[in-house]
Amino acid sequence: MYPVLCRVLITIYKKQTLIMRTVFKHTISFLILLLTPLYICGCLGEGDVDCDALLGRQELTLEFKHSINPKVENIIEQIVDSIDLYVYKQSGELLQTERLYAEQLDSTNYTHTLTLTRGTYTIVAWMNSGEEYVMEETTSGFSAATHRILCGGTRHIDHKIQSPVYYAYDNDKNDTKNEDRRVVVTLDGHPKHQVLNFARNTNNIRISTIFDRILPTGTQIEAHITGRNGVCNFSNQFASGCPDYTYSWYNKEVINDYRTVLGKLYYSTHNLDINTQRLWVGDDLNLTITMTDATTRAVTVLINKPLTPLIMQNPAYYDNFQLEIFHDYLLEFVFEKDRNNWAHSEIIVNNWYTVNIEANLDTQK
Repeated sequence: MYPVLCRVLITIYKKQTLIMRTVFKHTISFLILLLTPLYICGCLGEGDVDCDALLGRQELTLEFKHSINPKVENIIEQIVDSIDLYVYKQSGELLQTERLYAEQLDSTNYTHTLTLTRGTYTIVAWMNSGEEYVMEETTSGFSAATHRILCGGTRHIDHKIQSPVYYAYDNDKNDTKNEDRRVVVTLDGHPKHQVLNFARNTNNIRISTIFDRILPTGTQIEAHITGRNGVCNFSNQFASGCPDYTYSWYNKEVINDYRTVLGKLYYSTHNLDINTQRLWVGDDLNLTITMTDATTRAVTVLINKPLTPLIMQNPAYYDNFQLEIFHDYLLEFVFEKDRNNWAHSEIIVNNWYTVNIEANLDTQK
């Protein structure tokens, strides 16, 4: 009897042990399933560095500055209103975008931290891109995405641009011959700090026409700039297929008072203010100045020349980097009347004199 009872008790014990092991195993599995999402969510919520490493992510801290200016001083706090930030994957796919405002940037000492998975990214940033501009995405990624100034569909801008726009370059790429200064960062498991330096795209051009006599009442002096710089791609370069834009004067000032130029007296000055977008070596921007006769309304072309080479007559503006440092230009054209024709004898670019030896070749009736 006792052997039979022992066998029964042993069998019952084994079954209970098996049941307990099964229950324990499933309980552990259940707890793991239950706690893992909580752990991950806790990581996401707290931004714990170890959690980010566990999830294959790391921090990228962007520092914003604006020292590409005539003073070569960082004055971003004086000009920033907002920054539009775009993050692209290596494939060109837009990953995320956000707008940062001045108050937020001031509180972080003009830095912003992103948490991204390991990989290579292109960072694009525009500063103070207000209602006068639009940013357009295409399916082919950042190489074809564009930043365009709005002009009511006419591609004609005859007003002062209220929001000068700025583009951010990689601050570490100091080679001025390197046109591709995009901000490209590779995250390889270590926190990274990247400096973005903004350059101003919007330029102020004052056209000053100086005549050796008072012009008849009703004579009109006009000026405009044409060229394909109204649309830039996200490398801040010429966007393929960009049409011609026309920038006309928005402010005019006539001064009938004598002034001295190179020892000679001139009696009438017409100042015209024009805004235009980015200048670069080899662009197709062209400046045209015309005079409309007060009586006959006949139009005489006084100047019809490429704009950027005129500006670069001043040796201070000798390459693209210098053209991005500066944005205020005064172009003075001195005109003398020889019989029935007007000829410009001097061109003055921000106080740099260029004598125009072949003046008559540039004058049309």
